[in-house]
Amino acid sequence: MILFFAIFSATAVLDFNHPAILHEVESVLTERGITLSAIIDGRYVSDITETDLAAINGYIIENHPDENPGWRKARFYLTVEIDKINPTQSELMIEAVFERYGVPNAYLSIPDEWIKVSSNGVLEKELLTAIKRRLSNKFGDGK
Repeated sequence: MILFFAIFSATAVLDFNHPAILHEVESVLTERGITLSAIIDGRYVSDITETDLAAINGYIIENHPDENPGWRKARFYLTVEIDKINPTQSELMIEAVFERYGVPNAYLSIPDEWIKVSSNGVLEKELLTAIKRRLSNKFGDGK
C-alpha cells in the first residue's frame, strides 16, 4: 500500500493591513470554536481541535480507502500566515492539517496511532471566504 500526504492551502492578496486581517481571522475562527494559540516561525498556529470523524470527510482526500475502517477519532489544526506586501496590502495563507486516530482497517492487529490525512482545501477556502466577506463588510473595498 502506498500512502501519500499532500498539503493544500488557500492564499489571497488582500487590500487590508495586517492588524485588520488578523482581527477578522481571529473572529472567524472563534465563531468556529478554533483558537490561535502560538506563533511559530512567524505563522499563527491554532490549538488542536477534536472533531467528529464524519465531520472531516468533506475536508480530506481519503488516503486509506477501506470497507472496514478502524478510525476512532479525528482532529485538526490550522496555520495562518499574514505577510505584509506594503502598508495597505497583505497576503493571507491558511493551511489545515487533519489527523485520524486508529488503523486503516478494523481487522489489522496493529496499535492505533494518529495518522495525517491530506486536506482537499475546502476548509481553507471556506475560512478565507468568510474572512474576506467580514473584511469587505467592515471596511468596504479596502483600508
